[in-house]
Formats: sequence, C-alpha cells, structure tokens
Amino acid sequence: MRHKILLSLCAIVLLGTGLRSETKKESPVTEVNVNQVTLSPEMIRYAVTAERRAIFTAALEDLLKDPTVKSNFWDVYNAYKKEREGVMDSRMNLVAEYAKNFTTMSDSKVKELLKSSYKNQSKELAIRKKYAAQISKKVNATVAGRFWQVDDFITSAIKVSLLSSVPLLGEEIK
Repeated sequence: MRHKILLSLCAIVLLGTGLRSETKKESPVTEVNVNQVTLSPEMIRYAVTAERRAIFTAALEDLLKDPTVKSNFWDVYNAYKKEREGVMDSRMNLVAEYAKNFTTMSDSKVKELLKSSYKNQSKELAIRKKYAAQISKKVNATVAGRFWQVDDFITSAIKVSLLSSVPLLGEEIK
C-alpha cells in the first residue's frame, strides 16, 4: 500500500515540477507551457485531483472495506474536493501574481501577497478541519485521522514542489 501511495505522490510532485516551466502574464490564473504542451488551470486541477484521489484510495483501502463506510467517506470527500478547488485556484493565482511582479516587487505588493497567502492558508486549514470533523461524525475518528494525515502529506509535498521552484525575494534570476 505504501508503495502505491509513494508512486502516486511522486506523480503529483513531478507534475508540480513540470508545471513551473513558463507562465503567461495576461491572466491571474495562468496556463502553463510544458514541453510545448499548454496546460490550462482546469487540466492541472484535474490531474492533481485525480492523483490525490488515487492516493486517498490506496491510503484508506484497509479502512474502507465496508461498503457503507466507503460510501460515507467518499460522499464527504467529494464535497471536500469541491470546496478545496477555490483554495487551489487561489494558490495558482498567488504564484502567477508573484511571478508577474517578481522583478518589480514593491513593499506594498509584498504585503498584499503575504496577506492573500495568510488568508488562503487559513481557509485551507479551516476546510480540512471542517471535513475531518464530518468524516469523524459520518464514518469514524480513525478514518478522519488518516484523512488528515494523508491530506497533510499530499498538500505539503505539492507545496514543497511548487515553492522549490519559486525564487526568493531579492534573489537574482540567472
């Protein structure tokens, strides 16, 4: 099971690594050009969402053997996934905005982006807490705990992949 989870997670990280290639500057939610293939925000969301679901399927396989428990979990998960889309879009917008303004970043723009980032991370945590509580109530605390762990692991891996490609403020790009 861990092997399947790690393979899926590697796919997400590799996708995140490939997504950093080139961004257009016209739109806050950008398309990304990877090896002459343009990926829209919808395509990126679908790929990450599909891999995320595969990881959850593998990670919860042993806890979701009962059909009712499985159905209850996926009902809550689907609502969670839908609510998370806004956070994902906001994160993409923030990265695009940072990239667009990187070379001319003013203190006021830094403060604006920081404020947006704080708000986005708080919203992400609130959504995860909300749905972990629902899973605990509709399924059980063990499944809710595993959901939290796996989601935290995936989210952290995606953030590390994304942030490792973002230059630090004040850093020269070569």
